[in-house]
Amino acid sequence: ASASEGPEGHDVEVVVGGLPPGARVHFWAARASNTRYDPLSYTAAADVWGSLQSAYADLGDEDYNGGLATADRSGRATIRIRAPGRHGACGQEPRPPHVHFKVCKPGVSHRKHTIFFKPGVGLGAVIEGGCHGQQSYTVESAAYVQPEEATAVAATTTTAAALALPTAQEESAANFQSEETTTDAAPTTTAAAPAFPMAQEEEAWDAIEFSPVYKCLDKEQLYDHFAEQCVDRCGPDAEMKHGQCVRPAAFDDAVLSAAWRLRIDCNEECWTSAFRVTLHAVRLEVAGHLDVPWQEVQRLVWRKDDREPDTHAVLKVTVLTRRHDESEGLRQLLALWNHTDASDVFGLDVQAAEAWDPAGFGGLETSPLPGEQADVFAGDYAPLEEKAEGRAGGARLAGVDLPFWAIAAIAAVVVLLLGGAFGV
Repeated sequence: ASASEGPEGHDVEVVVGGLPPGARVHFWAARASNTRYDPLSYTAAADVWGSLQSAYADLGDEDYNGGLATADRSGRATIRIRAPGRHGACGQEPRPPHVHFKVCKPGVSHRKHTIFFKPGVGLGAVIEGGCHGQQSYTVESAAYVQPEEATAVAATTTTAAALALPTAQEESAANFQSEETTTDAAPTTTAAAPAFPMAQEEEAWDAIEFSPVYKCLDKEQLYDHFAEQCVDRCGPDAEMKHGQCVRPAAFDDAVLSAAWRLRIDCNEECWTSAFRVTLHAVRLEVAGHLDVPWQEVQRLVWRKDDREPDTHAVLKVTVLTRRHDESEGLRQLLALWNHTDASDVFGLDVQAAEAWDPAGFGGLETSPLPGEQADVFAGDYAPLEEKAEGRAGGARLAGVDLPFWAIAAIAAVVVLLLGGAFGV
């Protein structure tokens, strides 16, 4: 495989095969565990970062645990990282150690894939997720190396011919009781070895780990749709709703509905496994485009086109909101894919998107699939929304969320009225 960039002192190398020759492979993992461990043999020693926000460094940070590789002529690229910590989220067990990667080349944009480190399963590193047409990416070898040996021979290597199994000493270490560890970067926890997550849990992780809204709520901040970043309070021209800074509700109820027919490259396995995650990603994209809470993107229809199911799909989006005039809101919704890379949103190759007649969906809306009318991941957000809004100084009046500035204005009016009533 061709040489790849990666963090200094990397101790994990995974060779991925089946890639398009010459493709660039962007990869990233959580910050390195401060407690050194071999993720191919056991994962009990991996530190646990307290949140998604603290787990991942930004590109360019000194502790960024990722890089960029190029596939060689045989379609192989080497991913080099430092053994990553795990991370938790609201009410969920820490996710097993893993590294994400995305394959990029002209005309190709694939859903993010994940390599999970699962001792005793395959080579100890398993690729999951992603939509990649008829291609199949594989782990051809995996190695745990000492930093000084990173450019030489791996200390521990797993290939199809030889699997590295835990030693008795490593198995014993995996059974140590949990203990707290404090570092300069962030508090971490060394916990018991994680059980491999069920498919339903992995689906939830895939949906929320890449949600900018969730990342902000996870650290008790609001997500500002205008600035596209985490904030402590919404600006004076924004309204706080569901832990998000959005357009104020200043119009009558409006139903914004638009539809598209998309030419795609996605096999049946990719379509089925990513269906509900794709719906959630579309809701987030529409909300960001219109500057409304993603919960107001209330109905979606996402189906294969019966006429050409192998190459085309149809999407209908319905937004119920009071934050847009109906005509202007519809105009903006119809322009959704004009300035957005649809492939990044859907996580599969979208080669074209054309406007479609919303009425052409017939009876599909009367028989919705799971996730089309009620987002299945809303429950993962709800507990965090209240905390973020409380920290921002929000409150509710007659069931309506009020930002801090509105509360202050109401208080000032009350003081003036009381002062007048008592002749103060």
